[in-house]
Amino acid sequence: MIIIDIGACIGEFIDYCIEEYNIENIQKIYAFEPLKANYNFLVEKYKNNDKITIFNTAISNFAGTAPFYMKHSYNNGNFPGNEGCSLKKDKNNLLKDVYEMVKVNKISTLIKEEKIDILKIDSEGSEYDIIEEIINSGFYKEISKIYFEDHAKKVPSIVNKKSKILNLIKEVNIKNKFFEHRYHGIENFKFIPLE
Repeated sequence: MIIIDIGACIGEFIDYCIEEYNIENIQKIYAFEPLKANYNFLVEKYKNNDKITIFNTAISNFAGTAPFYMKHSYNNGNFPGNEGCSLKKDKNNLLKDVYEMVKVNKISTLIKEEKIDILKIDSEGSEYDIIEEIINSGFYKEISKIYFEDHAKKVPSIVNKKSKILNLIKEVNIKNKFFEHRYHGIENFKFIPLE
């Protein structure tokens, strides 16, 4: 199995996959985490597992750098586990003037695999930018299942994009690949087929 985890935080989805699928059945896990404290935590946590590659970058539909806005619980960003930070400034639980500049990439240009079993997207508002990019680039053809968390209730600017991308998924006829990721801790990940 090849697994991609966008928005890895402190590795709860990685741990879930290792437990669910057994590490012997996993060929590679690619994890993406833009927040430096979380990235450093992941590097240390998985330093003895050569099946896990961790990137200190955000994923979206462009390559470059961008402000990564911090959540109210930011606390100077010095602790791992800070989640909810976003490239989307209008996310409703962010400190609007507190951000780190982060590297941003497109997943289709970073990962060159012939087959990806699971792509998980928890990008705090950039999910529809990422889905649009993987559809437009044709990268979706390499992916069996796409788990994503919808943040439209917290990010007003993505509501119209959500409608556009859900229509695009129907037009391309790939709805069967998509599952909404409902996070409830490592003991209870839920993946609901896209309606």
